[in-house]
Amino acid sequence: ATSKGVWSEHVDKGSGKTYYYNSVTKASVWTKPQELMSPPEIKVVMTDWKEYNAPDGRKYYNNAKTGVTQWTRPPEMDGAVAAAPVAETAPVVKEAPAAQPAVEPAGNGKRAAVEEKEEEEEEEVRRPTKKEKKIKEVVPDLPAPKYDTKEEAVQAFRELLEDKVSSHKLQWVDAMAILQLDVRFKAVKSLGEKKNLYQNYIAKKARDFVDAERIRKKGAKEGFLELLNESDFVDHKARYRDVSEKLNLDPRFAALDSDRERGDMFEDFVMGLEKKEKERLKLNRADNLAAFRNLLEETDTINARTRWGEAKTLLKEDERYQSLEGDDKYRLENFDDYVQGLIAKEAEQKDMERARKKAIEEMERERKKAIEKAQRTAFTELLGEMEVKGILTLKSTYKEAKETDEAKTETRWEEMMAQSKSKTQDLVEDFILELQKKFQANRTTLKEAYKAAEKLDITTCGLEAFGAALKSHPGADAISDLHIKMFHEELVKLAEEELAKKEKKKLLRVKELKKLLDKYIGREKITLESSFEEAEAACGERSAWKEVSSSDRTAAFASAMATLKKEEAQASGESRSRSRSRSRSRSGERHRRRSRSGERRRDDSPLRRK
Repeated sequence: ATSKGVWSEHVDKGSGKTYYYNSVTKASVWTKPQELMSPPEIKVVMTDWKEYNAPDGRKYYNNAKTGVTQWTRPPEMDGAVAAAPVAETAPVVKEAPAAQPAVEPAGNGKRAAVEEKEEEEEEEVRRPTKKEKKIKEVVPDLPAPKYDTKEEAVQAFRELLEDKVSSHKLQWVDAMAILQLDVRFKAVKSLGEKKNLYQNYIAKKARDFVDAERIRKKGAKEGFLELLNESDFVDHKARYRDVSEKLNLDPRFAALDSDRERGDMFEDFVMGLEKKEKERLKLNRADNLAAFRNLLEETDTINARTRWGEAKTLLKEDERYQSLEGDDKYRLENFDDYVQGLIAKEAEQKDMERARKKAIEEMERERKKAIEKAQRTAFTELLGEMEVKGILTLKSTYKEAKETDEAKTETRWEEMMAQSKSKTQDLVEDFILELQKKFQANRTTLKEAYKAAEKLDITTCGLEAFGAALKSHPGADAISDLHIKMFHEELVKLAEEELAKKEKKKLLRVKELKKLLDKYIGREKITLESSFEEAEAACGERSAWKEVSSSDRTAAFASAMATLKKEEAQASGESRSRSRSRSRSRSGERHRRRSRSGERRRDDSPLRRK
């Protein structure tokens, strides 16, 4: 790249074209500034003449100021042949160089004539615009070339467009002022076809321009990024306004279209550097934090209850503490994580200890349960032995069982009582209840067997004969002797109770008979002189007399007579006693009256009155 003053020359990487950058105005242009031109180039620029190429390769010249077109090179352009650039646009001229005779195409004459006629008709039908008419009025009379085929003519017109039309933004009306100065403009006779070809060309050129711009902008962006990467003063802390003047010295800085785009790319670049810096610090911090964590683990005095202030005092002299960048943020976070880990570890240990104690307690409970179960089994066996011995029956009570010798001497009873008194009582009562259930189940069979033995008298039959008689009945042979004995005792007791009831009823009837006899004696219907037959005649219709047996009647009558005799004897003795008592009472009264009379006489005597 060359530079002179404020201008410098550069090559666009995307398109390969040369552009020029102004370091003061920050502007980039495609046109070469005069400051960078050589004297011949300046001479060409200052003249009004421009050089153009004809289709046959010859050069012709046009004066933009006067509008003159000629084949002869003007003297003003002498000495600047090599340096004079070919103009991209040509002015409208008033004169044209003499036309060369056109060569007639060989062959296809008839087809070409028909096409030419159709194009002429189309040209006559289409009315040109005012601007086209104005341009047409100043079109020089250039020679009309001849082509063998229409394809060759169209190709020549396209070549004309390639040579003369440099911008895709050029309108058709403006392009006509340039194109019709070339003889190839007449290669296509129809104005409509010319316009269609032009529009297709412009569309393609616009697409090419877009592609070229994209490539150019991409290259400009890549170059700007290369510039940023090459600049040592651009780091993660750099600001655009601080470094833009230094970057402006490089043409890659001006390659971008706008300062805003440069600023955005710069910010993105710096953000990437910041991210890399953070990652670098993060990697270093990870190593430092790992070393700091090792320091915490090596310090035995730090535990779950240590505070950060205390830990800082212990650790601040160690290089692993000092290696962490910044303030205490990362140290404190790592310390908190470490302490939380210690707390969690202590909690886990406590949980494990509780679980261990719980397991031990569970094992102890299971062992105790096994012992208690064995004790209950042994106690139940003891109750069975007491049942076999007849000590414990279905009519026994817990109070009675507790007073037995087995309850006082057996270890099995003592162990069960030591385990639980209430459980001991429950087991005894449950055992007795079970005996009752078993006996009730066998009692039905024994009852049927007893009914089947019709000649069996419970009041006279012994236990051995009773058992033999019942076991001869089907189903009763498997019943234990103890249950047969209990059933026998139950029947005996029932018989005794029945006999007692009969005796009591008999006594009540005798008592009623005695009351009846006492009643009749009181009414003097029966006296000491009455006989049994007289008494029977008096009481024979009464139920109290009828319901009693004759022996009981005789005994009751004899008892009543004996009682009556005794009462009569007592009554006679009491009567004599009362007579003597009355006689003694009368003599005493006479004595007392005499005594009172004598006292009155003593009171009335003269000595008493004194």
